[in-house]
Amino acid sequence: RQHVVIVLHAPGVETGQRLHVEAVALKTKEPTKKAETFAMLDDAAEMLNFHLKFSPENPEIADEEALIYHEMIPLATPKEINETLGKAINAGEMTIVNFPQQPHEQVRRKLVDLYMAITRFGEASSHLESLLKAHPKDQELLMKRARCLAVLTENKKAADLLRETIKADPHQIDAYVLLAAILRDRELDATLLGVVDEPRPHLSKLAEVVGDALRLVATDERSDDVDVEL
Repeated sequence: RQHVVIVLHAPGVETGQRLHVEAVALKTKEPTKKAETFAMLDDAAEMLNFHLKFSPENPEIADEEALIYHEMIPLATPKEINETLGKAINAGEMTIVNFPQQPHEQVRRKLVDLYMAITRFGEASSHLESLLKAHPKDQELLMKRARCLAVLTENKKAADLLRETIKADPHQIDAYVLLAAILRDRELDATLLGVVDEPRPHLSKLAEVVGDALRLVATDERSDDVDVEL
């Protein structure tokens, strides 16, 4: 097997990267050959991992290994999925811990999507916070962090992020809808506690905000017309 050749010649990075390229090509040309592609990607990741044992100070290779495992997830069978998810998470988190000075942007973005998919919103939010330090105006990242914070019931932080998102891009319908849901829940909670009699005033305002969003998208009007001071 190629593994033997790599042991003799070390460090194995060229073989791992070549296998990665070949696997991507196979996936593109023969999308039905999932098992073959999965096996090839697995071999590629093993080669890169082997290389890291000889040359541990190589964050680019560590990142590539982690990203390969993320590529394997949609190709995994039911029997393989748990192990593959574990490898993707472990490899991603290890490269971030081992090379803290590196941004690991691609790895963090993949981890965010993976954590959100398996409902581990605390971990996703943590990586989103790091990504937003480098990209504070990234609308996709802002929306994802707002969703995580909302699930974690950190509603004030979530609402603040959504207001920023709407001000930066008033065409973000999802931001209006999520902000409306957060404020609705907050008002309903206050009703249950006896703080207010009915949530109608706030819900009326929310209806206006969502209406503004729909009007903007339909007419492509400018953000100056939007009232987001909720």
